[in-house]
Amino acid sequence: MVESAAGPRHQSDGAVPTPTRITTVTTTTTTTTRSRGIFGMGEHKCLLTQCCCGCSLRTGSLAIGIVGLVLAVMHTIYGIYHGINGISQGWVNMLVGILNVILCAVLIQGIRQEKRSMIMAWVWVQSILIAINIILGVIEIILTLNFIFAILLFIIMGIAIYCVLVVRSYAISISSGAGGMA
Repeated sequence: MVESAAGPRHQSDGAVPTPTRITTVTTTTTTTTRSRGIFGMGEHKCLLTQCCCGCSLRTGSLAIGIVGLVLAVMHTIYGIYHGINGISQGWVNMLVGILNVILCAVLIQGIRQEKRSMIMAWVWVQSILIAINIILGVIEIILTLNFIFAILLFIIMGIAIYCVLVVRSYAISISSGAGGMA
């Protein structure tokens, strides 16, 4: 708020002049743009500011992409090995492995070029795969009552969900211009 005082005015009728104040009010309007997303939600939930061990989201996302690529290649080789030995499930594992190889390559390239759409493609597909794995894991636990498998499933899916949150947070930081939230 800025105030300025004007001097006394001269009046023609001989009355005592009274000082008048002119008040100028300055306001600043800040607009925020929020991504409405696919479901119309206006806020970003579960955003991380850094990856584990204190490294940046970009570094963590890149590490997730590289480790995922190595594991996907190993999964593909495992599927081929079992498929050649007559286990039909091996060919399905090979196809899932190839899909993950492609997705991890897209993630790594998206991180290198800072393209949010490429990174979010990995996030969406991994989220769907995690949901499918959790459903299949719960069915397996119900059918076999194997509690060790339940604990392993809980740990592995927790790590997978954390990885998705790290990569998603990095993608959102790219779109908001934070550049990786160091």
